[in-house]
Amino acid sequence: MSPMLPIICGSINISPSTSRKPYSLEEACTVWEGVLIDKKEESTSTDMPLGTAIHNIEITLGKGGQLARAAGAVAKLIAKEGKSSTLKLPSGEVRLISKNCSATVGQVGNVGVNQKSLGRAGSKRWLGKRPVIRGVVMNPVDHPHGG
Repeated sequence: MSPMLPIICGSINISPSTSRKPYSLEEACTVWEGVLIDKKEESTSTDMPLGTAIHNIEITLGKGGQLARAAGAVAKLIAKEGKSSTLKLPSGEVRLISKNCSATVGQVGNVGVNQKSLGRAGSKRWLGKRPVIRGVVMNPVDHPHGG
């Protein structure tokens, strides 16, 4: 499941856009993006202190966010050296990115999406999950592992 997408109104252009909903964003909260805001939610890693929780991180400058975009995902800024920053990703991987790459402060919303009880096998099938069949419980004629 993907995170919820809030509608964000631009202060420079009037057309609304969508972005990944941060975990701390309240319902019916107005969010503005643009250069007129003093404290931006999205900025480069040079502006952020060490230990900051971030998501929607660019790998290549100007390409858009590519890391930590799933529901509930968060990465940590653990070091800054020279022109690069070190991040600890949700997978545990430690990765170097450019300090000029942008990222959004906070955790992606819709955290408990994996905790939702589907209730029955059919609901799981609708999501494309097939039943797991073990060859061990079959007869030798039915499967190589049977018997």
